[in-house]
Amino acid sequence: MRRSLLRIVAALGAVLALGSGVLALSTLGASAASVLKFTGLGQHATVTGSYLDAAGVSHAETAAAGEMLATIDGVASQGYCIDLSHGISVGATLPETDWQQMPVTPGRIDSIAWILNHYYPQTDAAFPLQGTNAQKAAAVQSAIWHFSDAFDLGPNNDLTILANYKAILSAVPLTPNLGEPITSLKLQTPDGKHLAGDIVPVTVRTTGVGKIVNVVVTDGERVDTTGAAASGPVGDSDTVYVRRNDAGAVAVAVNARAQVQKGRIFRVAGTQAQILARSVTVDANAKISVSYDGSALIRLVKKSFGTKKDAQFQFTLSAPGVQEAVTKTLTYEGTLEWKDNIRPGVTYDLRELATTGWWIAPQSCTGGDTQVLASNDGFRVTPRKNETITCEIHNIQPPKIYVEKRLVDGATSNESFNFSLDDGQTLTLKAGESKWFATPPGAKKVTEHETSGWVLVDASCTNAATGDVVRAVGTDVSLTVQPGDRWNCIYVNGPPGTPTTTTLAGTPTTVHTPTTTTPSSTTVPSTTVPSTTGPAVTTTLPSATTTTVVCATTSTTTAAGVTTTDVTTTTSACTPTEILGVRESRGKLTVMDSAAVPGRLARTGSNRTKSYAGIGFGTLITGVALFFLGRSTTVTPSFVYVGGRKVRRRRK
Repeated sequence: MRRSLLRIVAALGAVLALGSGVLALSTLGASAASVLKFTGLGQHATVTGSYLDAAGVSHAETAAAGEMLATIDGVASQGYCIDLSHGISVGATLPETDWQQMPVTPGRIDSIAWILNHYYPQTDAAFPLQGTNAQKAAAVQSAIWHFSDAFDLGPNNDLTILANYKAILSAVPLTPNLGEPITSLKLQTPDGKHLAGDIVPVTVRTTGVGKIVNVVVTDGERVDTTGAAASGPVGDSDTVYVRRNDAGAVAVAVNARAQVQKGRIFRVAGTQAQILARSVTVDANAKISVSYDGSALIRLVKKSFGTKKDAQFQFTLSAPGVQEAVTKTLTYEGTLEWKDNIRPGVTYDLRELATTGWWIAPQSCTGGDTQVLASNDGFRVTPRKNETITCEIHNIQPPKIYVEKRLVDGATSNESFNFSLDDGQTLTLKAGESKWFATPPGAKKVTEHETSGWVLVDASCTNAATGDVVRAVGTDVSLTVQPGDRWNCIYVNGPPGTPTTTTLAGTPTTVHTPTTTTPSSTTVPSTTVPSTTGPAVTTTLPSATTTTVVCATTSTTTAAGVTTTDVTTTTSACTPTEILGVRESRGKLTVMDSAAVPGRLARTGSNRTKSYAGIGFGTLITGVALFFLGRSTTVTPSFVYVGGRKVRRRRK
């Protein structure tokens, strides 16, 4: 080196100390392990010559050429200068770096590495040098400068040094092809930030032999390629996988007993670079940081309106062709979140699976790009980075109004009696039969229509849970039904002239006042079914629209909650049909029931809706009449108490 540079001339650039090593993150996402500390000159001699600077300008030079003494991670070693353009101060520390970070072509560094393999401080009988160690070291340094700085040793130098210099240059192969020695311990990972939830590979390179590298992962987790937890030491070229499920950084630290090989370069901007001339074994450390951008979060708010508080509902989140479905379960109502590996820009389907006895009513979402699924059982959402999408879905346990047809004692008939509900549903019953309406909550009116040759003798409806009894006014029974209610209505007919007990004018008579009230949680707030082509809407269904669906065979059953003794009832086979939900898609309303494959659409009706009790549960149901029939039973003759009178029923 130049004599003028033996003085302390420059401060070190920024270096991150790490135990006995150093953390130097490169733009390639790699961390080097070791650090060199310059301690002074070793064997050397003064030489003269000229070199070319980075701009190609020639400079005359007189310098002290020879060994550069140093420690590598605290272990004594020696090296040579490969940068005549800068100086170095005693005590300066330089981090290990890759060849490609030097302003010297790799081919020239390859030639320098070849010199280090065969000349002082190495002893190679095939390539002898003359003179003292100082003369040998000066010749080796001059030859190294020849390749690093285009240095030419002048003719007016020590003849032994000059002869050794020429011998070295003539021995160096045109293309040594040695290649860069690997780092004692190094970590590499793909560039840039990764998405929260990604499994990121971190490759370990080391000169150590065997599985001797200990790994510590903080602010994240170490996993395998499947995402399962991983542990244990690793070796050269092994890969450590890490993951973090939110924004931030995962720190990966490793340590091992490994060799820092000759030919490794140590450099910091503004200070003379060094190349190691003798390999040393050290306790090597390395650390790297893996950065994560925040992913998105998809949240579901689930509300239920019904009496079955232990009902369980299942929801799935999937990205077709990208991620498999993840299923979560809720009991009655609450909040669910999907946050692991939710990728911005990916479209997900948030879907509720059908639950027998409940309707699904998707409401709306906030955040991201969202729309109601065509099947009307959830949403299609596309989150943005670091964004939370919150979607709300309601479930309604539809009230059921059971209607049973009876005749006064002694009367027989195969006549059909027609009934309707004021939401548009209809049904037909014969004596001894019972069927039910499923309807949205609200004010309802059950009506028996006139049948020639028969008069309505008595009619009332009983709430199975509370015991409330509502009597008919004329042929109508007016009810207010809540989610999950079951009302049992009995209509008794007789021939003309049979005394009646129905109220012919005025308001319905309440026979029984319950001692308890319906819980407020069953009161349905404004609930809407979103349109598939725009924002959520609430519309009104004209009551004129009627679609009737009945069982293929007739049957009878005894309605629960009615005071009876033994009643003779005969039932034929009929598959029970349970309503599952109502959907709107492309101007059609579709009913889902248990007769269909779960998740498939069953029946369709016209695009009409029905409001109830001013609640605005628009777009839920139109033209639906589903009927439930029990299994066949036969019991003994009976009396039935109707309107306070004992009515004998004829044996069948």
